[in-house]
Amino acid sequence: MTLSDTGTSNIIYSYEIKWVESDVAWSDRWDIYLLGSVSNDAIYLSMINSLMMTLFLAAVVFVIMVRTLRKDLAIYNDLDLDLTEEDGPEESG
Repeated sequence: MTLSDTGTSNIIYSYEIKWVESDVAWSDRWDIYLLGSVSNDAIYLSMINSLMMTLFLAAVVFVIMVRTLRKDLAIYNDLDLDLTEEDGPEESG
């Protein structure tokens, strides 16, 4: 195929269909797809795998959040202690 100078070209294509008669009744033609050929064990293993990956990633995010919050809370607690030491005892009541 070569392109013309104007940027447009004709593409010629064709296809062929060969009809083959089958012994499968018309009402049963989708049974092979609807009933499925994958064993139930593979489906259950896939579901367990997805669940385990989700739990693992959630645990990783949880650990990161706990470590970050623990550091932040330690910093805030140190700041509060420093303020109370400078101000002296609270005189109220």
